Amino acid sequence: MYTISATQLVLKAHKEAVNSLSGNGSAKLGTVATVVAAANSTALEASKEIEAAMQIAMRNALGAMLNRPPDGPMDDLSIMKGLGVREKQGRH
Repeated sequence: MYTISATQLVLKAHKEAVNSLSGNGSAKLGTVATVVAAANSTALEASKEIEAAMQIAMRNALGAMLNRPPDGPMDDLSIMKGLGVREKQGRH
């Protein structure tokens, strides 16, 4: 949820920066630089949030895998049944 908000803020800031480029003068350039710096800062924070969320998801997935009871070796037929592959031999 936070990453969507952060992304929207970045896009809005960049849009404002592009709109500011239509004017001339050092005041406009200063405004553009400020807006771009703010957008970049927001993007950096968003990337940190995304990285943290990915680490949590990976940790949870790994934990789920480690907590599963080990399966014994599977033969080809069991694997095919698990994948939903129908045996077509002898059927025409």
